[in-house]
Amino acid sequence: MSDNSRKIEDLLGAAFKISAQLPDDQKQAMAGLLQNISDIFAQEHDAHEKTKFERDQAMDWAHRDELTGCFNRRYFDKGLRAAIQETQSGVTQHFALVMLDMDYLRKVNNALGHNAGDEVLIETSKRLQTAIGEDDILSDFGGDEFAMLIILEDGQAFDMQALQSRIQHAMDNFIVYNGAEPIPIGVSAGVVHITAKDLDNATPQAQAERLMEIADKRMYEHKETRLGRYQERAEQALAQVSVPNAGAFAGQDPFVIK
Repeated sequence: MSDNSRKIEDLLGAAFKISAQLPDDQKQAMAGLLQNISDIFAQEHDAHEKTKFERDQAMDWAHRDELTGCFNRRYFDKGLRAAIQETQSGVTQHFALVMLDMDYLRKVNNALGHNAGDEVLIETSKRLQTAIGEDDILSDFGGDEFAMLIILEDGQAFDMQALQSRIQHAMDNFIVYNGAEPIPIGVSAGVVHITAKDLDNATPQAQAERLMEIADKRMYEHKETRLGRYQERAEQALAQVSVPNAGAFAGQDPFVIK
């Protein structure tokens, strides 16, 4: 509630007290008048709060991707620059940056169309969100790329391997069926843990670009190593789920997510 709103409420309260001391023939008329004023104020206050809520909602969605609901690249870049500045100034001790790249989204798009690809992106965003905390930022960079900004409390230990495990676990058994043909979906992740000693005197934007390049490089290195074992893991995952009979899709959209 604003200061002006509080002042109006205080004045109305004082006026009601004064009206109680009026003669009976004036008391009822004054009480009715003050009640009308109070009702009008309440309606205006409610309308203002509703407008503020709608404005805040619109502002929030201006920072989000329309398809996945994840934060957009612009919002992520702003958050990354802020994290760099706060770490340099000592406001926070450290944070982590994660770049992610999906497997086989193009194959889904080519085999089943972009609507199916969109559903895979939505499901991927939901799964990745479960791997991070409420205060962390998950951003949709477009195409098959996502990014995470991990906000760490002072004194909080950072376990890079544990984060990688949570990300991979979130994507476990994510399989798209093109009829009876399975398309396993996974992600590769490049993680960078940043403290003040990892930063320099360059602008926050220049440092953000440098850190993202490092995370990108680690992500591609991770992709190379994990794809070397990918087929074996995919076959193990597929063995744990039942593959729909291709005949069951006759005359239907063959797109199924497990």
